[in-house]
Amino acid sequence: TQKHRISQNAWSPGFSKVQKGEKTGSLLSAGDTTTLSHLQKLVLNYFTGVDEEDIDLILSTLHENCSFSVETHEVSLKGHVEITGMFKLLWSKHVFVLHDNFHFVEDENGEDIAVRF
Repeated sequence: TQKHRISQNAWSPGFSKVQKGEKTGSLLSAGDTTTLSHLQKLVLNYFTGVDEEDIDLILSTLHENCSFSVETHEVSLKGHVEITGMFKLLWSKHVFVLHDNFHFVEDENGEDIAVRF
């Protein structure tokens, strides 16, 4: 099967275009994670794991028995084993995966976050 590139942007390591987690969001300088909340860092660790094909980093951000869904692809999984299988399939079919230009919207309760990229 043909491999596809998910992002149209040029690949660059790290968090070079990360959005700061203010209510409105503002661009952070390359690699600057000092002002990120715990949830924002967790999200960035997860997507770093996805982009760098590091399943251990991904799983470190998820509870062992978590429910995992990708609404845009109608994917619904349960637990680390199923999630690992999905990522191995994803990585086998794509040259690389890149998530960037993060914009966080975090609830004041510190427990809920939404991310656009």
